Amino acid sequence: CYRQIMRQIICINLVLVFLVLLSSCSSKQYRVLFQQKRALSDSAYGYKADVGEYKIKSEDILQVRNLQDVNLLYSPQNTNVAKSNPLNVTAENSSFQVDQEGFVVLPALGRVKVAGLTRLEAQRAIDDAYRKNVYTNPIIEVKITSLKVTFFGEIKSQGNFPLIKEHTSLVEMIGVAGGLTDKADETNVRIIRGNEKNP
Repeated sequence: CYRQIMRQIICINLVLVFLVLLSSCSSKQYRVLFQQKRALSDSAYGYKADVGEYKIKSEDILQVRNLQDVNLLYSPQNTNVAKSNPLNVTAENSSFQVDQEGFVVLPALGRVKVAGLTRLEAQRAIDDAYRKNVYTNPIIEVKITSLKVTFFGEIKSQGNFPLIKEHTSLVEMIGVAGGLTDKADETNVRIIRGNEKNP
């Protein structure tokens, strides 16, 4: 009877030790992600472009809204322009794709060159164009809605995840994807920018 009790106590202790080891592995994994290490510039990887500010390019999708009336992009206050909404542009369908030449076609305005501009530069350009030609006092908001991050490897949810806000950190995106798997080597994470032809 004494031996059976001792065996049960040993088994319980082994199970507890095993559980502690498993939990320590997962917490160690995430501690490595937050360790402060020597920062490497992009030039260390041979990538010389400024990665802080994204430049709009063809096929990007922009959401353009007039914050004076968030439901209607085309609600001109200028007396020279009709006060109707013939294109029925609402907050739900206020997305416009940049064409191959770098222009976006906007209601009551036409083509505006936005390729090569940052989001804020494009917002100012579109605001200025509406101010000169359509609206008395517009407040234009531009968002790039087509940006995404693609995860491969030892991540819990692989695939494409949209970039909702600017300057999103890698740790935030790993969290959105459900975190790393138990097999992941958190010291070996590779970020690939660019495209297939110029990664």
